[in-house]
This record gives sequence, structure tokens and C-alpha cells, in this order.
Amino acid sequence: MFKNILLAFDGSESSLRTVSQALEIAKLTSDSKIWVVYVLTDKTSSTEVLHLWEAEGIKEDRLHRFKLAEEAAVGHNINYEIKLLRGEPESKIIEFATEKQMDIIVIGSRGLNPFQSMILGSVSHKVMKKATCPVMIIK
Repeated sequence: MFKNILLAFDGSESSLRTVSQALEIAKLTSDSKIWVVYVLTDKTSSTEVLHLWEAEGIKEDRLHRFKLAEEAAVGHNINYEIKLLRGEPESKIIEFATEKQMDIIVIGSRGLNPFQSMILGSVSHKVMKKATCPVMIIK
């Protein structure tokens, strides 16, 4: 079924909801693996530096974002790996999914209204359009 699962995770409320769905998918196949992918953009980096003065503080903040996802995976005895990538989220998620031959991408929806979505687009929509594997978008 879905052996290699990419969980696009940014620590937001939306991405926290994706964790339980990815775990449910992973439980369907005994040797499945969840790849928890966090894409750090230049905008994200600048914001974190402004709010967290020390490099160690930035590292701790990033690691804290994954704590809930990690605890859930460990609690369900699911194999997982965390990957921090740098660049534009949609392109990095697609590149990683293609390179690692993901069977499915699980990603959260930011909940844009139709007008915002039309003007701005969304990472989940762009990933859905460009991915070569199934994409599950969680509201």
C-alpha cells in the first residue's frame, strides 16, 4: 500500500492535524516509514533570527516543533525520519518526494478563502498539481 509516506510539517495547527492521518496510513503497512519534512524558507529563517537571538535558540525552537510528531510516531511504533530542507516549500517537497519515491504526500491545508487561494495559491495546491504520487490534503 503506502510504504514511504512524506508528511509535510511546519509546526502549524494545520500540520499538527496531518500527523494523525499520516500515522493511520503508516499503520496499514508493517514496514512503512514516515518522512517528516520541514522546509525552511529564507523568510522563515529571517523571522526566526529576529525572534530568537541565539543560534541555539533557533535550533531548540525547530526541534520543539517536531516533538509532538515524533512522540506520536514513537508511541505508535512507527519508523520515521526528520528532514530539514531549505528553499521554496512546494518545490522542495516535490523534489524530495520524487527523489525518495514517496508513495503518498500528506499535507495540511492553510484554509485560504477562494479569493486568497486564486491570488496567492497555496503550497498544498501546488504540491497536489505537481506531485507524481497521491497527495492527501488535510483540512
